Amino acid sequence: MVFWLKVEQNLYTTNNTNSRSNVQIKKYVDRGLAESQTWINSSTYYSSDLLVRVLLDTSLAKASVEDLCTNRIDYPSPDTVMAMLAKTHCNSSRDKLEAQVAQLYQNQVKHHSMFKGRKPPKVILAIDLHDEEYYGSHLYDGTKRLTLFSQRKKRNALRFATLSIVSANNRWTYPLTIGFVVNYLGQERVEVVKRLLNQINLPMKIECLLMDGGFNDATLFEYLDNHKINFLVRGRISKKKRYGGKVGSNFAYTTGKSKYLVEAYLFSKRGKNGKLKFVLLLGSGRYRFSINKAKSLYRKRFRIENTYRHARGFKIRTSTTKIQLRWIMWAFAHFLELIWELIRYVFQVQNLSMYQCRQKEFVRVVQEQLRIMLSSQLM
Repeated sequence: MVFWLKVEQNLYTTNNTNSRSNVQIKKYVDRGLAESQTWINSSTYYSSDLLVRVLLDTSLAKASVEDLCTNRIDYPSPDTVMAMLAKTHCNSSRDKLEAQVAQLYQNQVKHHSMFKGRKPPKVILAIDLHDEEYYGSHLYDGTKRLTLFSQRKKRNALRFATLSIVSANNRWTYPLTIGFVVNYLGQERVEVVKRLLNQINLPMKIECLLMDGGFNDATLFEYLDNHKINFLVRGRISKKKRYGGKVGSNFAYTTGKSKYLVEAYLFSKRGKNGKLKFVLLLGSGRYRFSINKAKSLYRKRFRIENTYRHARGFKIRTSTTKIQLRWIMWAFAHFLELIWELIRYVFQVQNLSMYQCRQKEFVRVVQEQLRIMLSSQLM
């Protein structure tokens, strides 16, 4: 607890924060430390707090566990850190790890003010896929191959999907990650969405579910309609078709051998090169948005892209081939990103300087506090 209290004092008391915001920030960082302790079991020699600091320092420095522990005499060896992580997680199944990670995220998010009212908040959720480059031989979880070919990166990658709250009660909010699912070769998109939605353990009413073009699947559309979940997905435009008056209600969208009737929205926008291009959005047949409403809703999906960009600032690098440890290190980076987003929300509500809450400042202060505490232990 002392570690996060020092971070809170150094980062926020110099920015003229009032007592109420300090109390809220203290709660977030205290809960963050308490939750992070559960990621690692304590050993007979090294405390779980020290091992968490190793991961935290590695994450903030965007370094590898192996390099950092080798060059620091005050840290356990890389083998010890990996052994302690393996002791906790390597015997866990993929389903158990995903559920554990999602619950850790939601334990932080449930203290957000949107869940303090009498009624469950109306939220807009977004789902997106993320690829992490991988240069080794193929990794497997049982018979399922986890290394996929990334079209964007043109090399093998490990892929996972996250679920985030991007808006609540028609108000803008920082993206809050509440779900985490690992992908494997041949996995259908409807299974990814099912697993993410089943992880939700918070009182909420889903106003709309936003997804990119990788989720335009007729089977998925049918599943969401059957569960009365409104959705908006970017569709693929065929250059050989003339849509014209066919776009609108009861639009027959085909993926492979499957066909499903959806609401379609076709509009144009200017690309980066200044040329006009058409965008096709597909929505639930249960509800018809106006074109402007559909465009406004879908823009909110891009907030989930920010979570990946911010999480890269906390990325832990490693050379281990134990896939469970890679999952935990990805999840740890997103966990730190989530705590930072919640603290940014406190600054926004209290009308405080957002410049003082930028990610680089957060990283700098935490690293400085780590150095102070470790140097004091060596004296």
